[in-house]
Amino acid sequence: MRADKGGIPNQIIHKLTGALVYSVDGCAYQIRYLLTHPEFAKQLGHNGREQVRENFLMTTNVRRWLLLLRILLAGAGK
Repeated sequence: MRADKGGIPNQIIHKLTGALVYSVDGCAYQIRYLLTHPEFAKQLGHNGREQVRENFLMTTNVRRWLLLLRILLAGAGK
């Protein structure tokens, strides 16, 4: 089990929006830690949801593209 390949490290910020693990033992450790630190687990979940909402939802990307087009069109009219 390796989490350092593909897009996962781009989506998860270790100990801020989730946990990256590199072995079965590391995964077990992270799960045990979250179970014994429920406030940290709750904050991690909140941060993870915000990370997805701000960076990975289609609606967010569409909004950014529309804003860019609006800026470009406003500049072209000058």
